[in-house]
Amino acid sequence: MLTMSGSSALKLIQNAFRKSVEANTFYRVMNKVNIVDAGGGKLTAEIKVDESHINYFKTMHGGLIATMADTLSTTALQTLNIKSDTDEIKEPQSVSVKLDITFLRPIPLDSEIIIKCSTVNRGKTLAYAQIDFMDKTTGKILVKGNHLMFIRK
Repeated sequence: MLTMSGSSALKLIQNAFRKSVEANTFYRVMNKVNIVDAGGGKLTAEIKVDESHINYFKTMHGGLIATMADTLSTTALQTLNIKSDTDEIKEPQSVSVKLDITFLRPIPLDSEIIIKCSTVNRGKTLAYAQIDFMDKTTGKILVKGNHLMFIRK
């Protein structure tokens, strides 16, 4: 499998992600996430925190943060599976083995957030990714995540 980079890979990933979000499934909670860069096992996304994302304390809900970390790091892994000759994604069938989220700072309502995901290692059966949620204005890291995935053949 060859890795594709650049705008064609980004568009392919954006379209696949959008299809998942628009399907009437749990992934619709990600409908305001915008993937701005993707390729080579990495992904960058943005979101502005609105009323639909917050908890009682008017900060981004931790469950949504975990869902975003899981889904976006899995999508970053998928960028390693783009067949350059057909412009198709051969999606790995992966399941989470461990998802670790560390909340360093709250993410308040109206915050603009950048989420960076990086596939650190992809073996035959396991893949490991790191995720950072950062404040777009200050660059401060708000949440860190680690995601271990089992890849089914």
